[in-house]
Amino acid sequence: MELKLYVGKQVFESIEDYMTLEDFYQKCEEWTLKDKSSWNHVTLMAYFVCKYRKTYGVRYKMTRWKNNPAKSKESLDMSRLMKQFKVFENGWEDSNKNTILKCYNYINWIFDRKFKHQSKVNSTGLLLNHTLINEFEKLFSKKMKEFNNKNIVLSLNKWIAENVSEISDDYEFNDLNDVGIFINYYNANNFGKEDQETMLFAYIKENIQ
Repeated sequence: MELKLYVGKQVFESIEDYMTLEDFYQKCEEWTLKDKSSWNHVTLMAYFVCKYRKTYGVRYKMTRWKNNPAKSKESLDMSRLMKQFKVFENGWEDSNKNTILKCYNYINWIFDRKFKHQSKVNSTGLLLNHTLINEFEKLFSKKMKEFNNKNIVLSLNKWIAENVSEISDDYEFNDLNDVGIFINYYNANNFGKEDQETMLFAYIKENIQ
């Protein structure tokens, strides 16, 4: 026989589903210390509450509390935010953890950058503002391109060290501009098929251009 918990007019499938607001405040930080692969919309809400307390020095007042964090308005807002920020491009693998990381970075940006000198973060509903979301998306896209370009250059330098080490001291690749300089240099000279520059050019053409 299944046991249910009745609190007033509320019915909880199990006692684990029941949580007072004070219990939630006490558990928030503990939840956010877990690896982000285990986070969900409730953990994001807990992180928001912790960030609010750290930033403003007071507890965040929930819109309403139904003795279950998953049933709060703030939790619903975080669920909507995850749908807005579902990762499917920009070089990130489509995964729940990467979506969580994007939301996590967004919350930090809201508190630490966008409204750093203004006490304007008063509800999780603010996070769903499309003007803010679009502004963050531009910044995120730019950062992801920089991240991807950096990885491309790191992979290129690793390949050079492993495959054409004899010319590794002749060329320096710190960013994609250096790659473009090498391409122009290669096209302006007559390198033979056996030259390591030709091998390097072939790698760049196949993997970068």
